Amino acid sequence: MYKDKVLSNLNAISRSDKFVIDLASSAGEALDTVLNMVGDAIDNLNVDTATWALSLFERDLGLPTDVSKPPAERRARIKFKQRTLGAVNVDTIKAACLSYPNGDVEVDFNGAVIIRFTNVQGTPSFLDSLKSDLEKLIPAHLAIIWEYKFITYRQLLGMTYGQLQNTKYDKFSRGGF
Repeated sequence: MYKDKVLSNLNAISRSDKFVIDLASSAGEALDTVLNMVGDAIDNLNVDTATWALSLFERDLGLPTDVSKPPAERRARIKFKQRTLGAVNVDTIKAACLSYPNGDVEVDFNGAVIIRFTNVQGTPSFLDSLKSDLEKLIPAHLAIIWEYKFITYRQLLGMTYGQLQNTKYDKFSRGGF
């Protein structure tokens, strides 16, 4: 990529010299390598694009590094930890849950913490990790009640197979069938 740029900056006589062409090629490859390394380093400054720096984020936040887990789960745990530094309240719990894909929740408190998953696409990816992280975040003397959206067979009894086939999932998830 940079070989052509280096050559184009030289005068026409130099551009035809084999030694100069080889030198420009070497310099261009070196510049390409350096720019790729800089781009990789910049990508690793952001949790959403980090690869090899995930372990550094985990170390800095006091999280155990488990390279057997998918990068998306590791990123979610890092974001969870970043969002939960400080006091624990309803807003902190909501923000922490949003660290995970499909982590939309409503949080209530009535002597226990009630976490209601509201996303129409199901429960969060890596649910076990989310539960584990929330159990560490929420004080131990408070119970956690998990509520999920689901449709029972009894709710579908009045519908024919044809009606079920023609009903969009969105209608089921919002309880409007």
